[in-house]
Amino acid sequence: MGEAPISRLLVKFSLPTIAMMVVNGLYNTIDQIYIGQGMGTAGIAAVTAAFPMMLVSVAVGSLFGAGATTLISISLGAGREADARSLLGQAFAASLLAAGGIVALTFLVMMPVLRLLGATPTLLPLARQYLSIVAIGFLFQIPSMTISGSLRAQGRPRASMMSVISGVLANAALAPLFIFGFHGGLAGAAAATVVAQALVLILTCMLIQSRGSRLRISLSAMRPKAGAIGRMATIGAPAALSNVIQLAVFAVANSSIAAYGGALGIAMVGIVNSLYRLFSFPVDGLTQGAQALWGYNHSYLCSTRTIRASSSLAHTGWKSSSWDSFPTGCGWCPPSSSSRSDGPRKQLSFSWGGTFF
Repeated sequence: MGEAPISRLLVKFSLPTIAMMVVNGLYNTIDQIYIGQGMGTAGIAAVTAAFPMMLVSVAVGSLFGAGATTLISISLGAGREADARSLLGQAFAASLLAAGGIVALTFLVMMPVLRLLGATPTLLPLARQYLSIVAIGFLFQIPSMTISGSLRAQGRPRASMMSVISGVLANAALAPLFIFGFHGGLAGAAAATVVAQALVLILTCMLIQSRGSRLRISLSAMRPKAGAIGRMATIGAPAALSNVIQLAVFAVANSSIAAYGGALGIAMVGIVNSLYRLFSFPVDGLTQGAQALWGYNHSYLCSTRTIRASSSLAHTGWKSSSWDSFPTGCGWCPPSSSSRSDGPRKQLSFSWGGTFF
């Protein structure tokens, strides 16, 4: 990661991550296809009404995932494997605690928030049924999003991809079985999603704990430290904020359209949203693939290769999400005194992250 040509590394890391993101985007699409066939417009509208609350889980997973991946890759680039192992354990512990808190909060505010998000009296029971089960999956989704980046940080992007693809394939197989075979309806679709997310977490943990892994999770490293968790949250804030903004946009869209288009209007928003996310995920995957390279080379060979990675990424695809990850790669991370670079280091001046429209 510190010596091979940047363009080759960008392809090696980004292609599996792009594939992972696209396949991951099929989760919601698969559910909507089967729910639409089994329950029609009302089913799709109920899932769409619950979707903004599901983005809270994605935001928290991105918060810890982006921060942990960056700090771990920086530590590995500087040759500090003990620090990287400690960061992985702390990130995993923090994600478990955060997941439990998010699940509890979801059940506490579910009904008023669903009404605020545009769920009509007819859709409210369906949306509640779906979200009540999907929320349990947050216990698996947030930790898996947090620790899967450590596989990319240690040069194993394909392993991270395979765990996610396995989960999507499981969801695609279980959803029709639970919906039509067991006559579970929305509850069956939600249960299939939760089982698939649990499978992803199990496979990710198995890959991290495997013999060939440089970093493993240990109980001794799972004691949260406020300083490390704070650094992860600071670095991962732009990624989390991006999901929070999406949550706000979809919340406004759902509530506005519900007043005029009812269940049909909300269902249309859900279908358009699924297609949009499916086609925008390749750029997100490109960014995530480059993230480990930014962090590693920031510690390994000063900022020259980091700038080169950013330049290659900008030439590959110009989109807002490519720039949102700049801070997670270089801007808020101080230079390491144990860097392997023999030459003078030049600190990058990128210290911001935003969305360009």
